[in-house]
Amino acid sequence: QQQQQQQQQQMGGQRPTLSTARSAPSSRNTGGTSMAPSTYHAPSFGTNHAPPPLPPSGPLPMAVAAAVGQDEMREYISPVQLQNRKILLGITVLVGIFACCGYGWLMVSRKMSVYSNVVPDSTVGDMAGESSSSTAASAGRDGGSDYSSREAGLMEILRGIIEPRDAFDDDQSPQSRALRWMVYEDPMKLEPPTSAFETNKVAQRFGLTVLYYATDGKNWASSHNFLSGQDECEWNSVDDRGYFSGAGQCDRDNMVTTVALWQNNLFGRIPAELASLRKLKVLSLYRNKLQGQVPGRLSQLSDIHTLYLHDNELSGTVDHLCSIEIQNFRSDCYDGEGRGTQMVICSCCSVCCSRDRQCFQV
Repeated sequence: QQQQQQQQQQMGGQRPTLSTARSAPSSRNTGGTSMAPSTYHAPSFGTNHAPPPLPPSGPLPMAVAAAVGQDEMREYISPVQLQNRKILLGITVLVGIFACCGYGWLMVSRKMSVYSNVVPDSTVGDMAGESSSSTAASAGRDGGSDYSSREAGLMEILRGIIEPRDAFDDDQSPQSRALRWMVYEDPMKLEPPTSAFETNKVAQRFGLTVLYYATDGKNWASSHNFLSGQDECEWNSVDDRGYFSGAGQCDRDNMVTTVALWQNNLFGRIPAELASLRKLKVLSLYRNKLQGQVPGRLSQLSDIHTLYLHDNELSGTVDHLCSIEIQNFRSDCYDGEGRGTQMVICSCCSVCCSRDRQCFQV
């Protein structure tokens, strides 16, 4: 009995537990195919073992991929290939430089073209600077181009409004210079008019151009867009204070109603061609260097209500303008204490001024 008890105790101490791994069965022959043995892990109780990590199945991490592909991305460049790449890079840089220079030149040329169409050059009207117009005129006369026909057509229309009548016979007269500008230099290239409206527009543009040349326009304090490629209704400007200067304020028929060139360094005589501005209502020419007598044809401006001629060097009489009944009429007609300082005779002026710029309401 004691031996049986000892054998049972020995057998109890060697009893395997559930956590002991069982040996896998050996491979069997199944139709000649060998199957790999599998391992069985028995579940454990009372223990906290983490499951074994799974092998990576996705792409490698970025650092690993970069390290792996760095050698594969390397490219061997021969000295000849390196030299060719340098040459190609140099050509690309030169092409870029030439393209930038060409674009800059194009923009500058466009800017100068726009500027020349808005503001006349300082030599506009200077006979020394009219070589281009003289060349064009010569080419027009000799080559039989449309310049000759346009000049003849415009001259026939304008001959009836110029004063003196033979002004076109003098190449240096303001009227001849104005005609040449309209024929050879004016960007609008007006054709001889075929209607009353076109005739009035041509006469109006001609009259303002004559005023420019007759009063030394190239030395004006401001050109106010005179002799530009725009319509004469745009020959004006407005300063920072809001004051209008130049010619414009046109009505619905595009006829000029205002000419305001006060204190603009006008030097010369008032041309009679201003009478071609038939709808003129305001003519302000004060504080300039205008000389001579006021043309009698200005009495044709029946709509004018404001006429400022004071602070100039005019002479003679302006009584021929009294028939218009001008509401605001100023001239240098004040005789300071009877000392013979009266420069202009005016019996209908609303304000008379003297040489020392003293003005009194009459």
